[in-house]
Amino acid sequence: MSQAAIAYLSDAISRIESGSVSSSTGSHLSGIYGKAANKFEKEMRLLVKTTLNHCSLDYEQDIRSAIKGPPFNKTTLGNLCAKLHNNVMIFSV
Repeated sequence: MSQAAIAYLSDAISRIESGSVSSSTGSHLSGIYGKAANKFEKEMRLLVKTTLNHCSLDYEQDIRSAIKGPPFNKTTLGNLCAKLHNNVMIFSV
C-alpha cells in the first residue's frame, strides 16, 4: 500500500481512537471509510494489473469478454479480488 494511504489511515484511526471524531456513525466516519476504500481499491487495481502483466495477460483483450466484466478502470473491489483469486488458482496448478 502506498505511504500516502497508510499515513491517511493511521491519522484517521488516531483521530477516531482519541475521540476527536464527534460521532461514531457520522458523515466524517463515512468519509474516512470511503477514502480508505478508494485507496485500497486503487492499490488492488495496481496489484491485479501487475499480476496480469507478469502473466502476459491483458484484461481488455484476454479476460473482460470471458467474464462479461466492466472496463478495467471501472472494476469494483469485488471484481478485483475475484480476478486476483482466479489468477492465483490458475497459475498455482
